[in-house]
Amino acid sequence: MQVGQMAMSAAALNDVVAWVLLALAVALTNSGSSPLVALWVVLLGIGFVGFMFLVVGPVAFALARHEEPIPESVVVVTLLLVLGAAFLTDIIGINVIFGGFVCGLLIPSEGPFAGGLVDDDDDDDDDNP
Repeated sequence: MQVGQMAMSAAALNDVVAWVLLALAVALTNSGSSPLVALWVVLLGIGFVGFMFLVVGPVAFALARHEEPIPESVVVVTLLLVLGAAFLTDIIGINVIFGGFVCGLLIPSEGPFAGGLVDDDDDDDDDNP
């Protein structure tokens, strides 16, 4: 394994642990004096992560099977998944960035889908000098 891959893997794992601890801290802080509310938020957060990996994960991999050029509808669905995940975590009582982060973990970073998303983003910059 290359050193860079090992460092990136360690950094990603560190980010996951940090976000989980942040979500737990926010849940405990926002619950006031009732530990049941914090427990409820933690359980909903665990359920959210399970839902994302079991239900949304296969959808993300199905979207990633598209070859270039990536249809605009696939890009829209991907962005809606990220925004929907952020919305759900906000409803649960966890910071919205946690939902986007978990959804980002599910979107494959290799292959034509990821490259197409990055290329589509870069195309807008080519028109402006």
